[in-house]
Order: sequence, then C-alpha cells, then structure tokens
Amino acid sequence: MAKPGLNLIMSLCFLFLASRPLYCHNPELKFEHITIADGLPSEAVTSIYQDSIGFLWFGTNLGLVRYDGYQLKTFYLIDSLAIIPNLPITSIQEDSRNNLWNATEESGLFRFDRNSNRIVNFTTDSTDSVRLSSNRIFSIYIDGRNRVWLSPQYNGLDLLQGGDRNAPFFARYCRLEQPVQQ
Repeated sequence: MAKPGLNLIMSLCFLFLASRPLYCHNPELKFEHITIADGLPSEAVTSIYQDSIGFLWFGTNLGLVRYDGYQLKTFYLIDSLAIIPNLPITSIQEDSRNNLWNATEESGLFRFDRNSNRIVNFTTDSTDSVRLSSNRIFSIYIDGRNRVWLSPQYNGLDLLQGGDRNAPFFARYCRLEQPVQQ
C-alpha cells in the first residue's frame, strides 16, 4: 500500500513537470555559402578536410584552399615545370609532421609542407624510385606509424616508405601480404 505522503510528492512532481514546456536540445544551425566571389578558385569542391589546427581545407579542381573561418587562401599545386592541369583533389590527409597529402583524380599525389609552403608531386612519370602505380588516386590513409597508404585505380595499394626522408619509395601491394616487385 502506498503511503499518502509519497503519493502527494509524486503528484506534485508530475504536475510540476507537466506544466513546464519540454525543450529538446536543438542548436541553431548556420550555413555559410562560399563561392568564387569569396575567393574559391573553383565552384567544384571535391574534398574537405579539417586539420589538427582547426583549419578547413577544400580540394577543388584548381587547387587547395585553406579556410580559417574568415578568409580563404588558395595554394596552387605546382610542380617544377607548370601548373598541373587535371587536378580534382579526391582526398586530403595530414601526417604527424603537419604535411597535407593530396590525392588527385589524374595528377598523382601531392605533399604540401605547410611550414615551407613547398609542394612535391609524385606521379607514374617520376624518374626516381618514388613512382606511383597510377596517377588516379581515390583515397589516402595515414596509419599510426605515419605511413602513407594510397588506393590507386585498379592497382591494389601503394605504400610510401620513407615519408620525408631523403630516399622515399613506394611499395605496391596487390594483396596486403605480398609486395609487387618492379
């Protein structure tokens, strides 16, 4: 049998809660539309990444764009000869040295060193040991040992060995347990 005092307290609690409007947590979402007029080099944004500092990076058809919440700054991915023409950036990742790695649809892989603003391009046409299996790269993954894994079109996986050291090279994997010899 319920005690009369407990019934009174429960009834008062129910009346108190029922008389108050219930609010769900509904933060107001604000969208900002960023266009060429704001400084984007292209309306086509093909990838987005937030780095360890908090900057947003946008991959476009014409370059890499950093957004600090107020301003845009474009970094054109340039090799030593000319601007790379087919540049849709498909994936952006950051390594532990704060380099940004940019996979492209047809122009290989770019490493952007934010400290020096230096850009290095890795392609199938490279004359040294740092040669990709395909210039068409769909995604990048940087593992806990700071190794750069790539998923090129139709060619298994590429693994960058040596990263920023003097003699980096790519190992090719058709299956994870067997590197392909070149």
